[in-house]
Formats: sequence, structure tokens, C-alpha cells
Amino acid sequence: KKAIYLKKLNSEIPAKRLTCLQNCDYTDESIAFSPDQKYLVISRNTESGHEDIFIHEISSGIERRLTSGYLDIRGLDWHPSENKLIFAAIEHGKRYGFEIDVQSAELVKLPISGVSFPQYSDENTIYYHNWQIDTSIMHVELDAQVASSPFPLLQSEFNFRYPNYSIASKQLAMISNESGFDELWISGLDGIKTEAYAVKANH
Repeated sequence: KKAIYLKKLNSEIPAKRLTCLQNCDYTDESIAFSPDQKYLVISRNTESGHEDIFIHEISSGIERRLTSGYLDIRGLDWHPSENKLIFAAIEHGKRYGFEIDVQSAELVKLPISGVSFPQYSDENTIYYHNWQIDTSIMHVELDAQVASSPFPLLQSEFNFRYPNYSIASKQLAMISNESGFDELWISGLDGIKTEAYAVKANH
């Protein structure tokens, strides 16, 4: 069973299990120590399908939830001298960095996209993996006499996901974040989007 263990190096004492002590309905993903080594910050996939952040006190095992509602968290770190965290999360098809105060849960969104697996340095600098991938909707002719390669119908810096083709209307429906939100878009087969519907997803 997946769980977090604490092991003292250079010691024969067995590792101590810290989480999922009994039947649990979550999966721990990422962890980081607090500067004083008294706490752990944990990103955890919960039964609801969300990935939330918890603060775990090592001595008592007491936990409290710090965030809720994120679908996917991509890395976290505890500031080396301040009581705040940094983490990356997917929001409307893009990855963003967030700083959050451990006590007040006050959240600040970094003004850049593509942030993944951020880490603080001792010089109060943030390092992160810049994750920027353009997506596209492809089409390939299965009954062509000459084998052909997939050809991009829609391609840009925005995300296009979950395409569905209607034979009756000869149109594609898809999810796109071109407006800044995940919305339902309709496109003709010439690749020109014709209409966006204000059906927004949470993240």
C-alpha cells in the first residue's frame, strides 16, 4: 500500500509509517519538509478525484487541508525560511504556479504559465520546469489508396481536446481554452472555428 515513511539515515531503526495507517481513500503524491523539519506538506489524490494539499505534523500525525478543488498538482516545495509554499497546478488546460501562506491559506498566482515542479533556492529564487506544449487536432484518411501521415486540422498555442465529429452537421465539437477558460467550441472541417459556447469547466 502506498504511504509516506520516515527513515532516520545511518540507523537500524525501521522506517516509521506516517500516512495511510488504516484503510485510506487517498494516494499521496508529492511531499516536502518544513524548514524546521516538524511538518510535511503533502499533495494527495482524494476519493473525489481532486488533488489537494495537506499539512502533516510529524510528531502527532495531525493533518489539515490547505487547498481543495485542484484536479492535478505538478510539484510543490516549502520556502526555506518563510512559512509559505509554492506549487504548480493545471488550470483551464495550462500550468500555473501558486504561492500560498501556510497559516492563512492566502493564495497568490504567479503571472506566468507553463510552471511545473517549482523549487525554491536559498537565494529566494524560484526554479521550475517550463511545460509549454501546443496541442492539435489531427485527421488521417483511413481509406486512402496511398498511405498518408496525420495532418493537423487545428493547431495553435491553445489546447484542443476531446474532439467529436458530427456526420449530420459535418462539424467538430471540442474543448478549447482559447478564451482563457475550458469551453465547448464548434469548428467546420476547414479548421475555422465558428462558435464558442459558454460551458466552462472548473479547471
